[in-house]
Amino acid sequence: MTKQRKALMKPNGRSEYVEARRIIRNAAALVRRGWIQGDIAADADWCTCDPEDQAAVRWCAVGAMYAANDTRPYVSTARLELLLEAHIGDAGKWNDAEGRTADEVAAVMAAVADASNGWDIWRGLDRKRLPCP
Repeated sequence: MTKQRKALMKPNGRSEYVEARRIIRNAAALVRRGWIQGDIAADADWCTCDPEDQAAVRWCAVGAMYAANDTRPYVSTARLELLLEAHIGDAGKWNDAEGRTADEVAAVMAAVADASNGWDIWRGLDRKRLPCP
């Protein structure tokens, strides 16, 4: 993260939400580039890898959010996942559903980033218990 971006971030929920939306849009772009079902991420040989690994070339919806989150710990990836799940239910099951396509996953992620009720959902996540990082 650049010094300029850090300077622009203020410790309030609204700026965190703005960053969350950017991360989800970037994650959607990763899914468009390469998508996988049944795993969090894979390399060019379809071998499982960490979503943030340089070798990763395909990601599930959640894996893409881990890979795209360049602000941690400022924006919690667990919280990003909860925001997505507020719209689609269990992200893993949804991503891995038979018949699901990369285009659909990317489109829904982009829609979540731009949802008109996103700020209200994001603020509501403060009341949820998040897993430890």
